[in-house]
Amino acid sequence: MILRRLLRVMIQRSAWLLLPAAVALLSLPAQAQNLVAGYTLPANANLVQLNSGTTISFPNTAVKATVTATIVVQNLGSSPGSIDALSVTGAGFQLSNISFFTPLTMAPGASVSFGLRFSPTVVGDNLGTLSLAMTGQALSVPLSGTGTTSALTVAYTLPTNQNAVPLAAGGTLQFPPTALSTATTATVVVGNATSSPASIDSLSLIGSAFQLVGVSFVTPFLVPANSSVAFGIRYAPTQVASDTGTLSLGLAGNVLTATLAGSGVLSVFSYSVVTAAGNVPFLPNQAVPVPDTNLGATTNVVIQVQNTSPTPAAVGTIAATPAVYSLSNVPVLPAVLNPNQTLTFTLTFSPVQTGSAAGSLRVANDQFTLAANGLGSKFTFTYGTGTPITVPSGGAVIFSPTQVGQTSQTPFIITNSGTAAGTIASIAVADTRGVFSLLTPPSLPATLNPGDTVTVPLVFTPATTGFATSTLQIDTQVVTLSGAGTLPPPIPSFQFTGASGTVNPLQQPAIGLTLSAPYPLPLTGVLTITLNSSAFTPDATVQFATGGKTVPFTIPANSTQAVFPASGTQILLQSGSTAGTITISPTFATKSGLDLTPAAPPAVVLTVPASAPALLKVQITNATQLGFAVSVSGYSTPHSLSTLTYSFTPAGGGTPAPYVLDVSSAANLWFNGAASQQFGGQFSVSVPFTITNPSATALATTIIQSVSVTATNAQGASAPVKVTVQ
Repeated sequence: MILRRLLRVMIQRSAWLLLPAAVALLSLPAQAQNLVAGYTLPANANLVQLNSGTTISFPNTAVKATVTATIVVQNLGSSPGSIDALSVTGAGFQLSNISFFTPLTMAPGASVSFGLRFSPTVVGDNLGTLSLAMTGQALSVPLSGTGTTSALTVAYTLPTNQNAVPLAAGGTLQFPPTALSTATTATVVVGNATSSPASIDSLSLIGSAFQLVGVSFVTPFLVPANSSVAFGIRYAPTQVASDTGTLSLGLAGNVLTATLAGSGVLSVFSYSVVTAAGNVPFLPNQAVPVPDTNLGATTNVVIQVQNTSPTPAAVGTIAATPAVYSLSNVPVLPAVLNPNQTLTFTLTFSPVQTGSAAGSLRVANDQFTLAANGLGSKFTFTYGTGTPITVPSGGAVIFSPTQVGQTSQTPFIITNSGTAAGTIASIAVADTRGVFSLLTPPSLPATLNPGDTVTVPLVFTPATTGFATSTLQIDTQVVTLSGAGTLPPPIPSFQFTGASGTVNPLQQPAIGLTLSAPYPLPLTGVLTITLNSSAFTPDATVQFATGGKTVPFTIPANSTQAVFPASGTQILLQSGSTAGTITISPTFATKSGLDLTPAAPPAVVLTVPASAPALLKVQITNATQLGFAVSVSGYSTPHSLSTLTYSFTPAGGGTPAPYVLDVSSAANLWFNGAASQQFGGQFSVSVPFTITNPSATALATTIIQSVSVTATNAQGASAPVKVTVQ
């Protein structure tokens, strides 16, 4: 149980020491001060208790390599103890990581640790002794270990040859010829074929064209038994010349020095264009000699690639851009060429526009420019005065902001910047609204020689505020037209002329509209009637003389008077026969439809008052021997009737006989019914009258000289209307 306590305290106080979960337990006698010691080895982390005569056996270790044991001392007693002396003998053994001086007093429960390193200097057995004097005891611990010959081997592989090539001291790592702006990386492998770890003591490289890459370890580094470690050496030449460097490896006490060699070349390949007259050579980073070609035609160029290096070389890529340059007859890639071996492929140029067609060709790691010319006409566009603005393909002509109703104009210049004459067959603006237009289209078709120009004036007439766009099409080429319309000046104040205030029923008052000052743009507008009826329904008979409750008008540019249909400066309207108000309000707009109506425009209000009924006509109808009917027509603006009073004057004189008829119920039915809505406040009443003692031979009206009728409502009585019978 004592060792279990030792392990627990060691874990708590010596965090650097990692111990397995299962440890053999030893029983130790209880003492006042009880210092015990133990050790662990990297290959076995179990803590082993040390006693005099207990041998610490290190694993077989290569000469100059190192294996370190960890020694732990703990006071498991109840009173202080001490480590009085500590030493080691044996050429291959050394103490390490000692953080205390002897004598060292240790309180109960305290622990301390240090290292015991085995680094054999000779091949074979290495013996030594660890002496540890502690309170009440002196340990003499035998040490043993076997030094072995290092079997670290070094080899390298290259991308052009994946075979591992041994690299001995004094040897040479030969890189293949490498093109400038590229790199070749060799992989170096250090292997340990022994049954014990071996040390890489150091790693360094000299040579500006060479660089260590992919080094995943820090020296000194133990290569585990039967294992290996790798790193890379990158060769990146910067000039056409031979480069050398030096690789140094410290291997278990020995130093391996090897030479690094490489040569920078412009390319490992040579290039030429195959022609009937012989091959035409060209170099990387230069232009491939591709002939100029007419639009619509193609030119094929056969390119030969030859390996000029002394070793096989691979062509992994053959590519050309843009699409006007295409490839055919390309061999299966990657293609490995032996020294002096060649391959060929075809480069095709198919121009789609005149001028230089910039492109690039890549073969393996070599780059070439492509700059053949397409031959033919080419139309380019500019616009504006002074320094014209170039319009790129798919670009736009942008007009300056322009007030609605005004116009902006800019010259549009077409130039033949190609190498041959060209013809323009059509020029048109795709705008049916007239916002964008051609002022004076040229005579077409027009043929332009190289360098010739033709100018087309473009006009922008905004119809409304905000951005407007359209397109200008020159044969198959399209240019966007864009401009912004801004607000025109506000309209001046205005006033209505003619009728206002109270108007009588069934009248035709006239009104007009006048601006306080001339306006520079032609205006259109609409007058609208709005009814506020005191009756159940508005009066359908209230309308303009032209029909309906709206009427258009125009105000010519730089004038003030509104002109109504039939060129009049006033418009008549029917006042109707219903009490209420008639409001006439205007709206204004430009000819293109841009609304210029003020936020709260003035209006004219006509009032039809509520009044007593008015009778328009009285007549006798349906006269027979038995009787007759009295028909009355008139209007009541409040849509109400109370009574009709009939006064009959006998023939030959005499006192008139009145007859009062209550018509309020019938009037309510009429004015509140659908049939009356188209008549407003108008009504028509026919009342039959019967003769009590009819004449056998005379008509009923022969006894009546005249009939007078009066109508009443809540506002009063109408004037009497009389009809003479005889």
